[in-house]
Amino acid sequence: MNKDEPSTLTGGSKIEVWMNQDHVASVEFVSGKVKSWEYTAEWLANGFELSPVLDFSGKIKSEDAVGYLENLFPEGNVFDSLVEILGVSKGNQYSILRALGKETSGCLMFLAPGEKPSLISPSVRVIEPQEFERRVSKSDDIPVAVWDGSVRLSVAGLQSKINIIHTKNGGLIGLPQGSASSTHILKFEKKNQENLVLNEKLMLDTAGLLGIPVCNTEVLSVAGKRLLLVERFDRKVDESTKIKAESRTPISGVKPEEELQALDSNYSIGEIEIPSVQRTHIIDGCQALGLQSTMKYERYLGDGVDVRNHRLGVSFEDLGQLAWVARDSEKARCTILRWAIFNLAVGNFDAHGKNISFSLSRDGLDLAPFYDLVSIEALSGKFKNTFAMGYGDNFGETEFTWDDLCRLALDLRVEDDELLENAISVLQDLPDKLRQAVVALPPTTADENVFITRLREVCGNRSRALLEMIAEATDHPSLKDMAKIPPP
Repeated sequence: MNKDEPSTLTGGSKIEVWMNQDHVASVEFVSGKVKSWEYTAEWLANGFELSPVLDFSGKIKSEDAVGYLENLFPEGNVFDSLVEILGVSKGNQYSILRALGKETSGCLMFLAPGEKPSLISPSVRVIEPQEFERRVSKSDDIPVAVWDGSVRLSVAGLQSKINIIHTKNGGLIGLPQGSASSTHILKFEKKNQENLVLNEKLMLDTAGLLGIPVCNTEVLSVAGKRLLLVERFDRKVDESTKIKAESRTPISGVKPEEELQALDSNYSIGEIEIPSVQRTHIIDGCQALGLQSTMKYERYLGDGVDVRNHRLGVSFEDLGQLAWVARDSEKARCTILRWAIFNLAVGNFDAHGKNISFSLSRDGLDLAPFYDLVSIEALSGKFKNTFAMGYGDNFGETEFTWDDLCRLALDLRVEDDELLENAISVLQDLPDKLRQAVVALPPTTADENVFITRLREVCGNRSRALLEMIAEATDHPSLKDMAKIPPP
């Protein structure tokens, strides 16, 4: 038996970590669980720490490596489908990484010993327009992340989505395989998530108009459903440079596409050109803090009276500490502040520790664009109505006060005058920026217009209430005429 192959006697196995063409680390597993993480000598000499907890200072704790890897996996029903298809337990990180390791969040690849990125050819599972329309029409019944008997989603999160290759001129090409890299994430909405796509699109565009960096998105309409095409900010796409890849297109009439298995006889094999893609190293808030995804909410045990004071999950104070060590610390702290105020104003209760990310390189830590911005309150009580992180001690069970915002500023290490300036800026401008975002939408239906009206009312009313609170607490000159401002 090759020494690098898993041992059937000990249950031991290895995975090699690569970044582009650089060998970063070796991870040893026993019975599917991480035993050790060791950086290579070359990476220690020329690379950088992949996260603050996976540092170069000494031996890395196995629990820190477990937390880092676990945050790469999808969540919820998609994760359940993945482990069911693989026939492994949810704690078997080795098998899960072997299934998803070539296309994860950021730029790392997790390969078997002996494999190298340079030896892996790019391939594309082509999706023809007719097949795509059929799968979208059945997206409520057939998991969108499962194609050809395999789970194709390899980014974290609960919402239904898939990684795809998409170009400006050619549109949807297909699913990346081998060393091919996705360029976009395609997000779907289910029966109980009506208007989620428009909600997210409007919130992202409004935040962007307020100077908060966000990912680029586009609303698609397919088979009577709305989809959100999200440009990956951890990918730099060069459409002027093409690479040749193997194409695998389902042969018409062999089987319904959703029943295909990855057998060569079911596909027409050819060649296709795809854009060159450079991957960027990204870590989310949980990875940066060495926490597992279950700790993404500050009240990680929930909001119940008996557990609400257990607040060991990701908090604004934690984010303030991360921003403090960013390359442009002041900009990072003020941007997180504006994001926090925006979430407060739109009722985005689910802005948790995995909905904020950082890029990390030899040059240092930088705040990444924001994503997954949604007005939960506008979804008519279908979801939780307390915030993922406390503004001071206030999670939304009581009306917010100026003291709550000052506690937020203290946690983020922002001065009170900066708090006041940014809060007024965001809250005063938000209703008009939302109006601009609505105008830029593609044509909408009557039912969608009803939702948009509710969304504008929620954001307008919350913004106005916060401004009135600030006006009363600070007597700021620019807020003296608040009573003259008509409601939204």
